[in-house]
Amino acid sequence: MDKQNNSVKVLTIVVVIAIVLVIAQAIFIIVNLDKLTGPEEKEVIVSNEEKDIEELNIKSSLVTQLYGYIPQYDVDIPQENAYQSYKTSVDSLQNAFLLANAFRRITISNEDKEVVEGNYDSGWFKFKPEILQAEVKKLYGKELPNESFSIDSSSSCLFEDGKYQYGYGGMSGMGSENVRKITKAYIMEDNLYIEDEYLYIENIGFGDETGTFIYETSDKSNLVAKYSFEEKLAGNTIVENLNNMKKYKHTFKKGQDGEYYWVSSEPIV
Repeated sequence: MDKQNNSVKVLTIVVVIAIVLVIAQAIFIIVNLDKLTGPEEKEVIVSNEEKDIEELNIKSSLVTQLYGYIPQYDVDIPQENAYQSYKTSVDSLQNAFLLANAFRRITISNEDKEVVEGNYDSGWFKFKPEILQAEVKKLYGKELPNESFSIDSSSSCLFEDGKYQYGYGGMSGMGSENVRKITKAYIMEDNLYIEDEYLYIENIGFGDETGTFIYETSDKSNLVAKYSFEEKLAGNTIVENLNNMKKYKHTFKKGQDGEYYWVSSEPIV
């Protein structure tokens, strides 16, 4: 009889201990549940305050038009443009370069030309700055100070006596190219954004070091590759470096006339 009572007591103690352990484990789980699952839950929560984004077709006429507003162009001289290693804007780029970029986009009618050499065939003429400033405002959202500027190694506009005089003559033994590819375009709030990839190529045909030099940015902050002219002619230098293209984001704002203009360009880190 004593053995039976002892067995009952032992069994009771074991059951009690098991119940206590179960309760303790339950309390531990409840207390630490937030720590165990909190981070995963926070990662999947989408805030109701997130801004709406309207994706755009990168081949649409609007995106194509605005992409042409970004200050850059191929030319037979070295040229720092909007694609640099830091954020650029109208205020940070050279005023003369911005004027030249706008001039390349316009066509001046014969009626608006004041012939310098006696006939239109000479290619030299004067024109009023208002013609250029109309394009400047379209591209950059505001007019810029008038000043003399070079378009390339052989053409320039001299600003004198309140008018521009266009002239050309000369040559260069080098050149720069811009390789660009749009990857994304969207509207968020009042701004339109275009994202793309970019390479800057400089061809140097004279001096101590000649060849083709490929950079991530037009300020040549990082050399991606270098080729001799023989290598460039024998191979496809651009295709070989498409994986090295640098990503950029370009911002456009809407003016009072309802049209977008270029504001800034910046590398995506």
